[in-house]
Amino acid sequence: MKKTSVKLNGILLGLFILITGFFYYNMPDKNPYPPIFSKTYPLSTPISFWASMMGMRRLATDIVWIQTIQYYGEKSGTRMELSKGSQHRRGKIFYPKLKNYWQQVIRFDPLFVNAYLLGPTTLGWNLKRYSEAMEILNEGIAAVEAIEKKADNLTLRDTDKYHLLIVENDTYFNELKWKLYLLKSTLIYMNRDELSKAIPQLEKIAFLKGTPLNIKIILAQLYEQENKDYKKAYDLWVNIYNNAQRESKKKSARNNIKRLKEIISSG
Repeated sequence: MKKTSVKLNGILLGLFILITGFFYYNMPDKNPYPPIFSKTYPLSTPISFWASMMGMRRLATDIVWIQTIQYYGEKSGTRMELSKGSQHRRGKIFYPKLKNYWQQVIRFDPLFVNAYLLGPTTLGWNLKRYSEAMEILNEGIAAVEAIEKKADNLTLRDTDKYHLLIVENDTYFNELKWKLYLLKSTLIYMNRDELSKAIPQLEKIAFLKGTPLNIKIILAQLYEQENKDYKKAYDLWVNIYNNAQRESKKKSARNNIKRLKEIISSG
């Protein structure tokens, strides 16, 4: 029985290597992604790595994206209120692997827009790890610029032909780079505690299509904390509530709406 099991495992391993090799060597020479072995994928799971090897890197990206959101959203139970304090509590560093998670997302799919915006936001504003946030932004800017140069000559797989950055016109690349550069300058102001200069930067991207909700949350917090503009903060939390999909964010928005309404009523 044991010999049969070992033999079966050997056959399965051989099939795995054969199938993986077949897909890898039949991938087109030109595609929007860097070569599969050009990066070290931190925290890679077998299913995401195999999916990427078989040419399904966007599927692999979705897997790691979910893992990243779960890691950030559930581990230690920390939320945006950390922005008021420090990433350290009793000697503990929250989310020590968060940068690695975001890096794996953007390396599997360098066109994953939300990862470029949400990753630096969580690392920079929430955890005050500005150098790590800049690493993500700089890597993203370099990747988008490299892809833009060869976009006209891409030989795409069927699953890639509908990628948002590919089917849109060339101006979409410029729009994405503009968002990344704008967020980068915003984090520089935040790192210097020049929050009044960060507010207009955030206002330029907060209401654009596809911008993560966390950008609006930061802006609402700055309206209240920096400008003492409770009416603007209130209106923005209403907007956040109307657009939030996760119940945790709706609950947070409801609490802030109620609190700010009381402040405004009291004058």
